[in-house]
Order: sequence, then C-alpha cells, then structure tokens
Amino acid sequence: MVCNICDGQTEVINSRSQKRNNQVWRRRRCLKCHAAFTTHESAYLPAIFFVKRDDSIEPFIPDRLLAELIYMLRDAPKAYENAKELSSVIIRNVLKKTAEGLILPQVISLEASKVLKRFNKQAWLRYQAEHPSLQG
Repeated sequence: MVCNICDGQTEVINSRSQKRNNQVWRRRRCLKCHAAFTTHESAYLPAIFFVKRDDSIEPFIPDRLLAELIYMLRDAPKAYENAKELSSVIIRNVLKKTAEGLILPQVISLEASKVLKRFNKQAWLRYQAEHPSLQG
C-alpha cells in the first residue's frame, strides 16, 4: 500500500482481525516520510444473486438488508451501528452456505431471523411478523 501523504511504500506495524465487521485493522507506517495511519481492510464481496420464485435472478443488495435491520431495531439504542454489525454477520454466514453465488431469498431470511433472535427478541418478533414464511 502507498502512503496517502507522500506516495511512498508502507509497512504494517500492527494488524488485528475484526470478525464482527469482516475486516482487518492495520496500523501502517510510511518507509519514506515515516507518517503512521490506520486502515480498515475488507474483502470484496463476491456477487450474490437471488433466485426468485419465478426463477428470475436479481442481485443481492446489502443495503436492503441493512435498511430492514435498522427498521427492525428502530426502538433499540444504537440501531444503526448494531444493524451494520448484524448485517455483516448475516452476510458472512450466508456466504459460507453458497459457492456459486446463487441463493434463495429464504436462506438470507432464515439467517437474519437466527441472528436477530440471539441479539434482540423484540426485533426478531417484528422480523417474524414481516416474514410469515419463516413461521411454522
């Protein structure tokens, strides 16, 4: 990586995995100007596509999941921050279940339901009400 001050090469001084955010935190130092800075690196998500009921294919948009989680957590403190972390966990778990990038929407809904149930019962109950196919 290059320094954002002088465009010199950098070295990693410290590095930590952040499982909750699917990121790696790194402290870097420039070999040329000796400036130090922090980076948060995450892997590029592969393209995930929904296979809808009519067999059409639609891209998965993580922001839709995030918006839905924010809505479900609307009464909880730090709804946005928690929804962002939960979204990362859900996406990571879903990616483990697919190799080819095609997934049924129910898989994401089920995973979201499991994660919400562990995190916030009230938000989970709202999610269950919005997704009646998960019940039963």
